[in-house]
Amino acid sequence: MLFYEDCNCCCNCVQRKYYVTQIVKGATGSTGATGATGATGQVGATGQAGATPRIGINGNWFIEGVDTGLPSQGVTGATGNTGSTGVTGATGSTGATGEKGATGATGATGSTGATGNTGATGATGATPRIGVNGNWFIEGVDTGLPSQGTTGATGSTGASGENGYTPTVGENGNWYINGVDTLLPARGEQGETGATGVTGATGQDGQDATNFTTTNLSAVRSGGITMNVQRNGTALPMNEIHLNNFTANEKGDTFSVKETGVYLVGYHIKTCELTNMKVRIARNDTALSNSVCSSTMPLCDYNLSTIAQLNAGDTLQLQLYDLDNEKISLHDEMSSNFWLVRLF
Repeated sequence: MLFYEDCNCCCNCVQRKYYVTQIVKGATGSTGATGATGATGQVGATGQAGATPRIGINGNWFIEGVDTGLPSQGVTGATGNTGSTGVTGATGSTGATGEKGATGATGATGSTGATGNTGATGATGATPRIGVNGNWFIEGVDTGLPSQGTTGATGSTGASGENGYTPTVGENGNWYINGVDTLLPARGEQGETGATGVTGATGQDGQDATNFTTTNLSAVRSGGITMNVQRNGTALPMNEIHLNNFTANEKGDTFSVKETGVYLVGYHIKTCELTNMKVRIARNDTALSNSVCSSTMPLCDYNLSTIAQLNAGDTLQLQLYDLDNEKISLHDEMSSNFWLVRLF
């Protein structure tokens, strides 16, 4: 204990004394020895798993879906007055750890339900095809529905094309364009018969007319076929071939010309579905002039005839082309064909 004295310089000369009490903390005692660990008790049998409570949207506890009516949170109490801070007491010793409660038994797993039988596979539906009248057929029955829509309105006139071919008059008096007979006469109707002229000298004997048609080729693809059409051309093999002064390879897709001359050539191909492919006659691996059949719209019918000068030794193929390895099926009721006739 300490005290202080002071003096108040007034007329009474009162002397005051102040007492100050100081509490001195003693030294911390040493930690006692750790007691021996008790023996571990046997684990009790696992109890049956109880229902897990959950909090419902109304804030109450629910057990197995049943509202207990008991709120999951208590009512907020009034805020108490803040008490004065007491003196920190000495730290007490740590209490012993309580024994671990027994774990409840796990409930048995329910058995798996039986697997239902697999349903029977449905029958394959009929594949539609396009008939010769242009309608869709299903299992041979005409649906009356066209496979192509009606022709659209005529578009605006396109830009002027390049210079066309100059027409010429053939020996038969018809107009020819790029070597093809238009079958249109270059002269008007014959006028009145004039006076009989002087009889001319007798001409030489003419060539036998049968010589004009002895050189010909007729090749047919019957029964239909499915082919992978390449962009650079796939030759169509024929299975019914008739040759006069032509030869054919074993596959029936390449034909060789034996006589030089002017030929009338043509083909007809019918596909099962509309397609954007093109068709041509290839002479010596190059497209024969005026032999290409194509369209800006999908087609299923390719039909063309033209006149061409062919030379002995030329090889000919009827080719499908301009697709990227796409499968194309030719019609099994409308046989595809390729033909040539030497005119002179």
